[in-house]
Amino acid sequence: MAEETRELSFKPAKARLALTSNEEWQDLGFHLNPGDQIAISASGSYFNSAIGVTSGEGASEEDHENVKSRSYDPLFPHGCVIARTRAKPSEVFHIGAAGIIRTEVGGRLQVRVNDLDLLANRGKLILEARTYYKAPPNGETFRGVRDSEKTPISR
Repeated sequence: MAEETRELSFKPAKARLALTSNEEWQDLGFHLNPGDQIAISASGSYFNSAIGVTSGEGASEEDHENVKSRSYDPLFPHGCVIARTRAKPSEVFHIGAAGIIRTEVGGRLQVRVNDLDLLANRGKLILEARTYYKAPPNGETFRGVRDSEKTPISR
């Protein structure tokens, strides 16, 4: 028998945020408990001063190599969407255009673009988020998150 999946009881279970590309960490509106999972997708594009117009995916591998020293976290593509909790700010998660993360610590969820030179950026990405206790119900996909990607994304 398959394990039952339930959505979290805290509110909001869904959120939408216009992620400003020239601001530091922005609150997504969720307080996660340890082990909670959240699916986030980014749509639209913005101007990044180092790589030009880009989406939540950020720089290509080739472009990233040339500008990774200008990234908040050089392990992830320059200009992509990243997340963290305020409770453990050193643990940064890659979101890109769509991702599911699970934090073992919990805390308020914050997002930003992976860039240190934020003031030169222009535009916003639209983030949509939904919280889950475990995996999304009934094999549901969330704005581009494929079944094979329904695992926590971290380092």
